[in-house]
Amino acid sequence: MQSSEQGKQHLIQHGFEVVGYGRLEHVHNIYEETAERAYRLARRADTPEAQAVFISGTGLPTLSVLAMLEADLGKPVISSATAMMWQALGLAGIGEPIDGYGCLLSRPHTGA
Repeated sequence: MQSSEQGKQHLIQHGFEVVGYGRLEHVHNIYEETAERAYRLARRADTPEAQAVFISGTGLPTLSVLAMLEADLGKPVISSATAMMWQALGLAGIGEPIDGYGCLLSRPHTGA
């Protein structure tokens, strides 16, 4: 729970307005979690006033559900994994879009 609250505070301190928030219950090992639980977490955390949904936790399996979440929620859904990949690709000078993993990676990268 402490890391979830720290993540929320980090976003607030960097200028994001957090209008919805959720966390997974009964997590013993994040690497044993399922994409289905990540999907349900994002659905619970979403609110009508949210412009996007961010799923924190690089060990959480989110890649397979991001495009489905975006279609279901009608807004961008970004995970820690896709944000880190986007940044790494930009630093490497790779700007080609990658489809199937949410809107962040599906757009051409124009710089880091």
